[in-house]
Amino acid sequence: DGKKALFVGAGAVSEDPGLNFEFQVRGERIVTRSEMGGAAEVLVRAETGKSLTIFTDCMTLLQIVEQWTRGDFAPSVEAEKHWDILSVIRNRLARTEAGAQTLIVWVKAHVGNVGNERADQAADRGC
Repeated sequence: DGKKALFVGAGAVSEDPGLNFEFQVRGERIVTRSEMGGAAEVLVRAETGKSLTIFTDCMTLLQIVEQWTRGDFAPSVEAEKHWDILSVIRNRLARTEAGAQTLIVWVKAHVGNVGNERADQAADRGC
């Protein structure tokens, strides 16, 4: 999840202790960037060869990844603005090993979803 303050922070929570973290995201201070940064960091830290589901409340990230799954790699304004982060996501998704699957699933923000609320708190600590 992401949070905008003096800096933008990103955070993730997981049943896997190695995927619980918070950090500051470099670059433009917008929440979309921190959301994408959190997803990218999960993909970097996750063990390859294992299936993974990332829950995010960032619709922009989902729209870009969905565009890629259709084979449409035409640059969009958001993709170009955050390519340093999105390229990590794209490369990690392309490296998925046989039998392993990576899903990115949208969840509604601020409706009491325990995992999303914990990720919000982690993002706050990352600021």
